[in-house]
Amino acid sequence: MKKMKRIDVHHLLALAGLSAAASLAGGCADSPDRFDPQAIREIQLSKAAENHSLAPKQLPKESDFRNPYIPSGKDPVSLPVKEDRPATRPVGEREVRFTLSDIVHRTAAYNADTRVAAYQVGQDEARVVEALARYDWTFFTNVNYQREDGSNAFSTNALFPRETRTTQVQTGLKRVLPSGAEIQLRYEMNRTKTINDPNDFLSNITPNPYYTSEAIFQITQPLLQNYGSATNRARITVARNDQRISFLDFRLKLEENLTRVEQAYWQLAQARRNVEILESLLQRTTETAERLSQRWGGDVNATQLSQAHASIKSREAALIRARSQVRDLSDEIKRRMGDPDYPVADNTLIVPADQPVETAIQYNIGDQIDTALVNRPEILQQKLRIDSSETIVGAANNNLLPQLNLVGQVGVQGRGEDLGDALTSQGSFDFVNYSVGLQFEVPIGNRGPRAIWARTLLQRLQSIESYRNLTEQITQEVKQSFREVETSWQELVATRTARYAAAESLRAIEEREKGIALDPTFVQLKLDRQAALAQSEQEDVQALVRYNIAVSALERAKGTLLSYDNVEIREEKLPQVRQNGGL
Repeated sequence: MKKMKRIDVHHLLALAGLSAAASLAGGCADSPDRFDPQAIREIQLSKAAENHSLAPKQLPKESDFRNPYIPSGKDPVSLPVKEDRPATRPVGEREVRFTLSDIVHRTAAYNADTRVAAYQVGQDEARVVEALARYDWTFFTNVNYQREDGSNAFSTNALFPRETRTTQVQTGLKRVLPSGAEIQLRYEMNRTKTINDPNDFLSNITPNPYYTSEAIFQITQPLLQNYGSATNRARITVARNDQRISFLDFRLKLEENLTRVEQAYWQLAQARRNVEILESLLQRTTETAERLSQRWGGDVNATQLSQAHASIKSREAALIRARSQVRDLSDEIKRRMGDPDYPVADNTLIVPADQPVETAIQYNIGDQIDTALVNRPEILQQKLRIDSSETIVGAANNNLLPQLNLVGQVGVQGRGEDLGDALTSQGSFDFVNYSVGLQFEVPIGNRGPRAIWARTLLQRLQSIESYRNLTEQITQEVKQSFREVETSWQELVATRTARYAAAESLRAIEEREKGIALDPTFVQLKLDRQAALAQSEQEDVQALVRYNIAVSALERAKGTLLSYDNVEIREEKLPQVRQNGGL
């Protein structure tokens, strides 16, 4: 139906995640952009200075009123000076022509509401990395000094030292595996020195001090609760679904703004056409008044000229209001675009370069509903919510199980008078230690996990019911949009016929005018026919614009507006973010 160049808006998503990506990748974030409200205000204020207000006119007084088409005394008629355009246009205003493709492109790239939604996508992308970070390796180092005084507890036993001083250093790596297991690789070095009673020869332990060096591998594997990758990755799954939901929110916001700006574009085209129609009506009425004034003193008197003059002023007032509406819609488009080159305060008037389409389009209602139930972002979002709720139910069901953990440890130890001897002894594998154990724990009654499980089941059922309700709502929207396309086209056919009929009626009146007296009744009939033609022309334009808006609204109801407008969204991953563990 319309040709547009394809538009990529992936850079908005990249922009949203840029700051978070730098922080995650580099370990520290650059200072954020400084918030400068004055600079933001200056964008509008600098452009607002270009606007000039019209000098207000004084209200006319009845005592000073005079019909310019009626001569005073014996003076000939002095007709008003014609103006090409009534003085309703601000000084310095300039016009810029835009195609609908240009407007859509700028809206997709610069719209403020869409950019705000894009930042939420970046935030939820960072939350996915937060969930993945649980499986990152952690480096640790512990240093401990301990003094034990044994002089009182076993003062009669010479084999126990009076004092023991131990220095311990631990360092290593640890992480959580997707299966739920916690593994740890660590190295321990101990220095132990004893202070003995010199009178107790049996307590003189050698070497003193002595060193131990040990490399240890330890694993704690849940066997019931918290076992399995599905349970342990639940948080990641939900975070990824939330990130996808926020991306679809971004798409919804983009579609909403594209719909609004397209609607404003066609309404602006309608408003400008209304100005042309009212200008033409005013011109016809002015020409009628001039012809009446030329027949002054014959079959025309003050009554007919007063009728014409009253119609002129009434139609001038309507024209002033119509021109104001053009500027309102122009500002609406500039706000929706968000283009920094055309802020709302700018003294620029947007002019539509495209004409509304006047081609009937055939649709199949079944295909339209099927397309909507596949492509609507709300449907995709609800499917993701259902998937998240099922993931949470699985995790809650696992939480009902008791805790049973297998704990295993193996280490290679070495001992010596100094650290070097201890490392040498360790390398010979003289001392290999290991241990295996089970840890069991279950809450009596288990009420908390059962309540959580019941709540998650209800949330899942609620999500499914919401999906059913959503399909009904979307089906209704598609049917209404489909019906509006058909209705607006039929309305356009009727209003186009009515416009032709009104034009024919006015032509007949003008032909009749040549051979009859212009009495007040006939003059009023002609003025009414002029107004009727203008109204039928306005209704015709309104029906045509409604049809174009209805076609766009149907595409949005189907979830295909972006492809209809040739707008492509490509998700950008946060750059330079490492996701450990292959997750």
